[in-house]
Amino acid sequence: MNPFKFRKGVCGIFLSKSGKILMGERALDPGQWQLPQGGLEVGETPLQALEREMFEEVGITDIKILKATTDWIHYEWPLGLFDSKFLGQQHIYYILDGNSLDPKILGPTEEFARFTWHSVDEVLAMIIEWKKEAYLKAFRELGLI
Repeated sequence: MNPFKFRKGVCGIFLSKSGKILMGERALDPGQWQLPQGGLEVGETPLQALEREMFEEVGITDIKILKATTDWIHYEWPLGLFDSKFLGQQHIYYILDGNSLDPKILGPTEEFARFTWHSVDEVLAMIIEWKKEAYLKAFRELGLI
């Protein structure tokens, strides 16, 4: 697989001390849930993108990284979903300290209508099918399953 065919990005997994993961319901797609994520801008490092994206998508300015995947994990978009030069996206997934977060006071943001905590099994059941394998791979590597 040609790595240049995938848009590089980052994905934040806010984890509570009870093992719950923060999910956001997409503002423009009610009923569709995902982890906060986003692409790298030109000249940006993954860490810079993570800090920017977590602010833009969740409103968090102070993040604490607990663990990260060692390599890019990709998924392909369904054919025709986006008019793009890319086949899909590849992310570095980061576990972030979510102990001080209260979803009731987060958002809404431009990307997400609301946030809630979910178990790993719930996250995997809620995520859109074409992202599921990437989430599974990341969760395994990060020791969440």
